[in-house]
Amino acid sequence: MHVVGVLFVLGLSVVLARGYQLQVLERDKLTAIARAGYSGTVQLPPMRGTIFDRKGNELAVSVEVGSVYAHPPQIKDKTRAASELSRVLGVSELDLRGLLEKDARFVWLERKIPPELCERVRKMKIEGVGTTLESKRFYPGKEIAGHLIGFAGADNQGLEGLERSYDPFLKGPQFVLI
Repeated sequence: MHVVGVLFVLGLSVVLARGYQLQVLERDKLTAIARAGYSGTVQLPPMRGTIFDRKGNELAVSVEVGSVYAHPPQIKDKTRAASELSRVLGVSELDLRGLLEKDARFVWLERKIPPELCERVRKMKIEGVGTTLESKRFYPGKEIAGHLIGFAGADNQGLEGLERSYDPFLKGPQFVLI
């Protein structure tokens, strides 16, 4: 009985010592590893300013649209998630599954889509999938002075014309998604 009691005390001592090591001695290191696994930042493109003609008519405006993103490590059933998302987003299930199986902490599933689709995705409540609002450049006059106005890229950076020349003035503050 004494031998069994000593074995239990030794076993309990080993467990307590390991718990002390993890909870006290290596706390900061393990906390940093855990935080790196579930949090990160993504810089969202800025909302660009409006370009007007001399009469006050809008030549280039930014409108809010939705985007759908995912944190692949947080999605348990990637096949089911890809199937459900493909029906709502109208994207190939195979393409979505490929994105969800990437070895990345963050991926864009679909960008700059109508806000109604984002709302439908949000209502699905798939763990690891989220939505956010972005801005998209819209030119009400279509080709009127198009060569002069230029255009903005996918991340709302000015690429040609006035959009590029006045990019520092037209781009707004940066937003961060955590």
